[in-house]
Amino acid sequence: MRKLLSTALTVNFILVLTLILMITLKKEEVPNKDHIYTPLHKSDSATQFHTTPSSDGSKIDFSSPAKILFTDDAVTNLKNNYTQLVVIKEDDNYFCIYSKLPNDKILMTKFTQKHWGTWNIHSWNIVNDNNIPAKKYYRVVGGGSDWEYVFRVAKNVNDRYVFSGGNHENEILKSLRFFDNDKNLELPLTTGEIYYLSNLKIVEETYLTINNSPSEKYAHVIRTYYISPSKINLHTTFNFIKDIYMGMSYVCMLPVNKSYGQHIKFLDSGNIYSTPKSGNTLSTPEFNNFIGKEKTMSVKIWGDLEPSYNFIVGIETEEMIDYFKNDHKVFFWDLNTNGNKLYFSKYNNEDYHLVKEGTTWHKSSYWSLVLD
Repeated sequence: MRKLLSTALTVNFILVLTLILMITLKKEEVPNKDHIYTPLHKSDSATQFHTTPSSDGSKIDFSSPAKILFTDDAVTNLKNNYTQLVVIKEDDNYFCIYSKLPNDKILMTKFTQKHWGTWNIHSWNIVNDNNIPAKKYYRVVGGGSDWEYVFRVAKNVNDRYVFSGGNHENEILKSLRFFDNDKNLELPLTTGEIYYLSNLKIVEETYLTINNSPSEKYAHVIRTYYISPSKINLHTTFNFIKDIYMGMSYVCMLPVNKSYGQHIKFLDSGNIYSTPKSGNTLSTPEFNNFIGKEKTMSVKIWGDLEPSYNFIVGIETEEMIDYFKNDHKVFFWDLNTNGNKLYFSKYNNEDYHLVKEGTTWHKSSYWSLVLD
């Protein structure tokens, strides 16, 4: 009996020692260096990632502020799914958000600052030099035209309308702030620094005005952009601080190269229309070739050059465009020989619709790139 007890104690002792040794070795185990972000250099203001390899060794858990400086790593980090977005302010006049498409190409979402101060969505581009920042890329959507909104306004009935907002000036920047939306962490977005995150929030405050004059402000605007891979959501609040009259105005748009956006499907009706191909247009100085003019909450746009690229654009409520009461509703403009443009329109020019001081609008729209 004593011999059996002694043997059992010895076995238990060996098991305990083995368990302690295994725990010690586990603590000293070094994770695969391919899954650790190591900054090549770091400024005093930068916050280093605390990174932990996932159980399958394929992804990263981000458990501290998503900011770190890299020089050559960004493409690898994006393509290996270590991050969803790469954000960099490449110049004082523009910043870019890079994300990976399902076809393994890199999409560059570009914002630019207009010379009057506000920042607007500029374009979607496909990177073709496999670099971040990209030096070579081609544009599939956008350019120097509006996406967010633009209003026709007048101070009095029968006054000449002026455009206000978007790409048409008459808007004054108040503030611009950037956030890692998952952590509600504000990002300084210093020029040249790279930020890794999964969802970027941009909050831009502006004033809409007439004659670019601070003394003729008629609305305070808060735009909140949420940017995730290949999608932009925009929530906009308009607080009207003066009475203003509006003609036909636009609450959401999409300018597109004809090669990538010749065809449009109105998703509520299923109707499909096509404009003339790139290099051709039916519009003239005397005639605007407006296509569709339908009630729809969303559309799909695509072209013949890359038919797998589908651009889905939509609005949240019918109220955004006054319940489709105007003549043009939602239409696709055969703009010129190179481009088309989508418009969600509101009001008629002849109505001089009064928007009274104290009115508040909440509007939501979205743009997404979907691959078939």
